[in-house]
Amino acid sequence: MNSRTVDKILRNVFVNKQEHCIKLLEDKKKAIKVLKDKITNKSPEFVEVRELYKDDDDFLITLQFSQKRTEYWDSFVYLSIRFDEKDRLVISHNTNKYNFSGSFDEFLVLTKAFEKEFDQINKRKEKRNKVKKLKKSAILANIKEIAKEMEFDFYFKEFETKIKLFIKIGDCGLLDMDIPYSKFQKIIPEIKETIEKSREIDKFGFISSISFSPQNKNSRYIDFIKYKEL
Repeated sequence: MNSRTVDKILRNVFVNKQEHCIKLLEDKKKAIKVLKDKITNKSPEFVEVRELYKDDDDFLITLQFSQKRTEYWDSFVYLSIRFDEKDRLVISHNTNKYNFSGSFDEFLVLTKAFEKEFDQINKRKEKRNKVKKLKKSAILANIKEIAKEMEFDFYFKEFETKIKLFIKIGDCGLLDMDIPYSKFQKIIPEIKETIEKSREIDKFGFISSISFSPQNKNSRYIDFIKYKEL
């Protein structure tokens, strides 16, 4: 979840909230403890109280909101609850602060807003993954047809935004090219011409003058997809 989205949610939840001020240290400590216990014991599973600053734990709550079973960077939100220099209880995100009453019910409104946004993130990811899967299938189907027609062996690696294609040229040449999912329809028609030109250069022994992979000397050990077996 990006910072702008987090701040938008915080503004919507805590807009025009009155200041909640506590002057005495012991009262601050008590208020933080009560709220921390409620958050720890009664919050949804995706809300976690983190102990990061041992010296300040009596006056600070550090929170992590996260999607379970995921490692995507946008699936985590970090916030803190503390008293600021004017003795106001605030929720902080980066350098932005929002007045917070200390009400657990108000905190639950925030958790529901984050939960809703996480659900939207998941739906967008599922849609992107579905589209990427379809594009990958289309790319590989085209490559296989071209491989059979032009008689070359190849292999590929999958990345988040592209497929990296490795094409065997001659005995030890290895031509690699990136095929971004977003541009594959423009790139696929150019592959034939690229291979033809590479083969022409390879005939004259100028492999080092074109973009062959540095590992071309080891291409004989790669488990290529054989065009004869397609």
